[in-house]
Amino acid sequence: METDSAISANSTTETTALDPGPAPGGPTIRRSSILIADGNPNTAPMLPAALRELGYEVFTVPLPFFVQSIALQRKPAALVLGTNLPKGGPATVMRGLRAHVETAAIPVVALTAPGTDKQALSSAGVDYCLDLPVTDTEIVAALREHADTSHPVAGAPASIIRDAARLAALDGTRLLDSEQEAELDAVTLLASRILNVPVALVSLVDHRRQFFKSQVGLQPPWDDLRETPVADSFCQWVVSSSEGLIVADARIHPVLCTNRAISDLGVIAYLGIPISAPTGETIGSFCAVDAQPHPWREEEVTAMRDLALLVDAHISLYSPVPPEHPFENRQKYLRAATRAAGRGFFGAAHLIRRGRKLLGDSDFVELLSLVERHSCKLVDLAIEPPRAQ
Repeated sequence: METDSAISANSTTETTALDPGPAPGGPTIRRSSILIADGNPNTAPMLPAALRELGYEVFTVPLPFFVQSIALQRKPAALVLGTNLPKGGPATVMRGLRAHVETAAIPVVALTAPGTDKQALSSAGVDYCLDLPVTDTEIVAALREHADTSHPVAGAPASIIRDAARLAALDGTRLLDSEQEAELDAVTLLASRILNVPVALVSLVDHRRQFFKSQVGLQPPWDDLRETPVADSFCQWVVSSSEGLIVADARIHPVLCTNRAISDLGVIAYLGIPISAPTGETIGSFCAVDAQPHPWREEEVTAMRDLALLVDAHISLYSPVPPEHPFENRQKYLRAATRAAGRGFFGAAHLIRRGRKLLGDSDFVELLSLVERHSCKLVDLAIEPPRAQ
């Protein structure tokens, strides 16, 4: 397929300029590129020329694993999805695309070969299917109809939020509905002070709610309730993508602008970092919230990532061991706790070394105190492994 640009995994490109435009139900984004993900370069050889006449650039990606990064980079007006992608490509592409809040609304036109399960594609979030063989004219017509519109997004994919292994890992930490803990509250307070924001949270996301294991700055009644429905959260997107979420002003975000967290909790700016169970599943978000627009600086994002490592360390160090196969599970537990504690110590050291402009004298003392407490806990585990609960 002839293209304006061919993108490889190692290439770097500038993001296409965005031109905001109104749409029913909230803001939309008009984009000037089309992304084609297809393992067959001869599917529509004249398509780039036809799309150029409409004012679009065209970018092709032959492998499914690179589609998400290019979509995040280019924010295309639409994705043309071929079913010739290798290794279960269409399912991989759609899972990644719909799991990330920055790509969840991109419309997708699929080129389907005979025997393709269109219902499965539709369930995965494909907006329109064209049966092969198909002409360039038919593809362009479909793109005229669907490009520059928004795929309807109700929330993060339920298949990820309700994943049984993820929920079991979350349940295994015994953190849901538990009391606040001094170590986690210390990290949360540090985030609020360092970033100079009113609210910081350790938010755990199950199949129906986000539970605030630790919080600073929440207003009534949320400070007492300590939870909101998962649909009314930004943290669901951190969990579904297992990536950080950085939002300067949610009111103008094409997906988040209708989320009730804006009206109910006053979430205007949001910076969330994934937090994990000892087994590695993403179970929530360590997040900072501002009630006004906040262009997050690089050093603020780095500080939150460092502090999130301390949250992960606490979760691993204090999670109970499952009762089955006690010896084997205890060894796994100790390895996980050691890795998480080491990363937490690294995060604290990195923050102390690189974040001097953000830290006050009391912050240095608190960080060192957290490292000391986690070190003592790790030594205790090494001497006497925890009993199954």
